Amino acid sequence: MEYLPHEQRMLEEREQLEIRLTGLNTFLSKGQPETMEDQDWDLMNAQAFAMRTYNYVLSARIRRFKAKYKQMSAVTNS
Repeated sequence: MEYLPHEQRMLEEREQLEIRLTGLNTFLSKGQPETMEDQDWDLMNAQAFAMRTYNYVLSARIRRFKAKYKQMSAVTNS
């Protein structure tokens, strides 16, 4: 399916975000390194939370435009 340029950018951005978020979650799951200050650890956890929120918003927007295309396709195929 051919998406509009801004829709394609959203898909690409979510893909890149999920790769980064997976890496960050993997790092965080190992626990706070002894050499890392508490404030930095807290900030990394806040960053992960913000990234999950952003991923949720991107995913919701993507679901909406995909549903729109699906609905348009059903109308044209009727």
